[in-house]
Amino acid sequence: MKTTLLKPTLYSMALLSAMLLSGCQSTSKPTIDFNSATDFSQFSSFSIKPAIQSTENNENPILTAKIEKVVKQQLALKSLNYQQDTGQLTVSISTKFSEESNDSSFSIGLGSSSYGRNLSTGVSVGTSIPLNGDLTFTHIVIDISDNNMPIWHGRDKYETSAEQSPAQEQQAIELTVGRLLEHFPPQAKGQ
Repeated sequence: MKTTLLKPTLYSMALLSAMLLSGCQSTSKPTIDFNSATDFSQFSSFSIKPAIQSTENNENPILTAKIEKVVKQQLALKSLNYQQDTGQLTVSISTKFSEESNDSSFSIGLGSSSYGRNLSTGVSVGTSIPLNGDLTFTHIVIDISDNNMPIWHGRDKYETSAEQSPAQEQQAIELTVGRLLEHFPPQAKGQ
């Protein structure tokens, strides 16, 4: 008898845990723009233009180097070869940091009931937990040009914190750059 009641409860707890974990993740959708008249299939190489260090945007040269490494890896997977100074395409990378207000909240609801010929009873508890405070984001902007003419632009961000380990930061960089360059080269309409 207890076994039949235990299975729905375990299932409910697993579902609740999954919802809580997915609710805590910060996902962002990249912003992409490109010149639709460009034939992206003609390109086979790229160079990376050094980032202009700016105190206004709090550029971090170590972070930029990590992002450059991931960009090189991602573009190599797309059959584009890195060339120090003579690539057909020029890739520019910039970063900036921002704090955004977090006024969201989430609710937790728990419930239980009986099945079969047994008398049905239910218990439900609901609460709302506010998630106030500022969130810090790292924005990654990638611009790609051909002969100084912009042909592709992408921007995305990831949440960062002082408690973030170097491995967590690397994973966030890889995921964010991957989301961006998933859209490069852009697919022709109808593909």
